[in-house]
Amino acid sequence: MGGIIMKVSELQLGDIVSCLDDPVRVVSLSLKDDEPIGIMSPLKTIETFREEDVKPLPLTSKILLANGFEFDEEVKRGYVLYLDEGKTWYVAVSLRYNDEPRMTEISFERCGVVKPIQYVHELQHALRLVGLNDLAKNLKV
Repeated sequence: MGGIIMKVSELQLGDIVSCLDDPVRVVSLSLKDDEPIGIMSPLKTIETFREEDVKPLPLTSKILLANGFEFDEEVKRGYVLYLDEGKTWYVAVSLRYNDEPRMTEISFERCGVVKPIQYVHELQHALRLVGLNDLAKNLKV
């Protein structure tokens, strides 16, 4: 993961990324500054960083399990989270042969979104896309 750089254009406020090897939340973005990405540090202070200091946080089985996902062989060797908000929502994350996340599918009855995924912020983007903002905001890492 060493060579991957997060571009400001790839991020949204609230995204969880890695900065100085700690998981942090993006709290500000700028297209003009030398340090365009503002993050909330583990010490609860806001710091700004260059794009090359911020890395994507890999989505792992441990993170999925901590957020209520369950392993499901029928989901192309992946994890599924059923949501009960008066609807029949589910979020599925299928895995590659080496257990890295490959794809997420978020569905409500016959509607949904399918999106390639490898990182926590990509899952957050997919969740926000279908209006699951609270789940995106409250992901545990």
